[in-house]
Amino acid sequence: MKELVFLLEEPSAKALLESLLPRFLCSGIHVRYIPFEGKQDQCMVRIACKELEAFYLADLEAVEKGLSMQGLVQHQQQKKFRSPDSLGNPSQELKMLTKGRYQKISGSREIGKHLNLENQRSTSFFHLLKAIKRSCVALQHECTENDGSRSANPAA
Repeated sequence: MKELVFLLEEPSAKALLESLLPRFLCSGIHVRYIPFEGKQDQCMVRIACKELEAFYLADLEAVEKGLSMQGLVQHQQQKKFRSPDSLGNPSQELKMLTKGRYQKISGSREIGKHLNLENQRSTSFFHLLKAIKRSCVALQHECTENDGSRSANPAA
């Protein structure tokens, strides 16, 4: 079994990934979420340097759907929402925009179900998904090679 490991800083990151990953992750890959403890045995470490809320502000349609709200998409063309990675405090911005309806864990879980996987308004979100997809492809390739070597050598 192949495993994709996420070293997380906060519970809302786990909530986001649990709702987002099933939408595109390759089958046959187990996902494990663990707090970062300085381990060096991962083949790739990708650190989300922005608040998760910057990801959400880049996709106000997902926020609308996840929080069952209306009228947020009309703000998407404002400069700060076209490139939310540059915002100083995305979590505060999202709380104000949603009039306090956004809650970190439950909001992350619900918004993650609707995030547009092709959205590039948040560069950090785009690169995070790209790294996850690249890891998934590498793990699948490894699985295929291992399966092929087993069938070529039944005694193994």
